[in-house]
Amino acid sequence: MTAICQLTQAWLKQQTDQVDEENQPKFSDVPSMLEHVLQVANGDVLTKQLVANLKELEVQCLKAVKAKEAVKKAPMQATVPADPQVEVESEGEAASAKFPLRVWQMGFRESYSFKGASSLYAVVEVIKTNLLGAQGNQTLKYPIEVLFDCGQARPPAGSPIRDFSVGTANGFAVVLGSLVCSMVAAQLGWMKPDSRLSADLRSQLGGRLLKCLRLHGTYSPKGDMRSQAQSILSTKIQASNRSRPTTLQMLYAFQRVVTAEVDAGTRKARGTLLQEALAAYNQREQLRSLKINADELTAIKFLNDRSPAFRKLLTVVWGVERPANTAAPMNLLSSEWLQEAAPNPVSEP
Repeated sequence: MTAICQLTQAWLKQQTDQVDEENQPKFSDVPSMLEHVLQVANGDVLTKQLVANLKELEVQCLKAVKAKEAVKKAPMQATVPADPQVEVESEGEAASAKFPLRVWQMGFRESYSFKGASSLYAVVEVIKTNLLGAQGNQTLKYPIEVLFDCGQARPPAGSPIRDFSVGTANGFAVVLGSLVCSMVAAQLGWMKPDSRLSADLRSQLGGRLLKCLRLHGTYSPKGDMRSQAQSILSTKIQASNRSRPTTLQMLYAFQRVVTAEVDAGTRKARGTLLQEALAAYNQREQLRSLKINADELTAIKFLNDRSPAFRKLLTVVWGVERPANTAAPMNLLSSEWLQEAAPNPVSEP
């Protein structure tokens, strides 16, 4: 299984390490790489083929693990839900219902993640967990938080869920890592009966890939964009098994708030709206650990004034490993000398 994990990571590295004519990184993150590989801008022929390949992979995995009939017929949420349904747990407490989804229903473009693209290193860690972790992918225990109006206008309740259309509030790295594992397995034909893998290894791999193909999510939308950002970021920050979102991800989320208010007709400047949204977030958070700290606030405002090209390059740097371990740690962006030396802000369109 280790060799399979290494081959999957090698494929991801080969795709994301490409450079352009000026020897600059061609892709800043995994979503932009996937868009290129699937030629999203040129139509949906390749995405349709990918969906067909992933469905065939699911069948191959079920055969390899000799799944029982109940497992073969595992449900899939086929339509957009209405108001969130609630299931009652054994202790009598209410909890958001878990939606059984398939990886080909989840949007992989950056716009389908409320906080923007996940870092490359986070996706790599998910791949390791999926293929080498004791339990593999665990979205049944730790479900992805999904949205149906992220990256698109919310479809009417009851309408079919289109391929690659479900948004992610938290758990985007899990979506991307699961998709990459499944894509590579399908592309290299690992689960085919005539592959070079032994029946025993195909059975082990098949069980892990089924957890990548069959995801689970919860759906708890909020009434407005500010409340949505509040819920998503505070959940991300307080989760013990996750790291704090980067300031780039925080900025991406708050820019959604700003855009929503601009679209609603406010005449305030975007910079003013961002400051108000940040202040409102901290005012509503009771625990100090969940608030956006002073360094993060300064860094967010600094990044908001930089050009998209600057943020793209920083995304590449922060994609290699945690920002604190890179040449551009977050506290560098909040340092006084950088604030003074920075060029004039760049206006956002």
